[in-house]
Amino acid sequence: MRWSFTVLGLCIVLAGCAAPPYQGLNKQSYGDLANYRDSVTNASISPPHCDPTYQYADVNELSRQITGLITKPFGGMETIDPAVHKEDLDNNFKIPGDMGMPTVVLLERTPGEIVFWYNGELVTLAEAAKAAEVYCGRDGKQAAYEGSSRKCSAPQLMPVAINGKSTMITTYVISAFQCVMPPAAHPTKSRVRKGG
Repeated sequence: MRWSFTVLGLCIVLAGCAAPPYQGLNKQSYGDLANYRDSVTNASISPPHCDPTYQYADVNELSRQITGLITKPFGGMETIDPAVHKEDLDNNFKIPGDMGMPTVVLLERTPGEIVFWYNGELVTLAEAAKAAEVYCGRDGKQAAYEGSSRKCSAPQLMPVAINGKSTMITTYVISAFQCVMPPAAHPTKSRVRKGG
């Protein structure tokens, strides 16, 4: 199982308040957005993880689920992005925050767009899309996925090696969604009975 982002948050706190990795970012900070697709289903997926040993399979998803359940009772101790909380979007994420640093941050929001930064190990594109749908839905619009970009952290030394691995590379993701009007419903023609 992967180390929780809590370890990274604790390392950042102990290292002396390094600038958070999302500080000063915007939609284009990691380069052009791309729409990553699953080769089988053609569905939109998150960018690939930076750590070559990371395999986002059932075991890692289970680890994320368990981390979410374990940290839930300690919700008051986690750091959640104030903008995510103000927009009441934190409930769309299993792990909206962690000790010392949010796992998802709202970079930009307008009536026509919402842009998230998140830790790709603890937050999924599906969660960001769900939060975008909630945000856009308040104005009667729907969220249209624009794309994502990623940045790899420098290798970070873990306090304890797991399965012989002593470093961790975190995948940071920026995902953007446009708020668009849903396709107009086609009016149905009412049938008029002749005669009668």
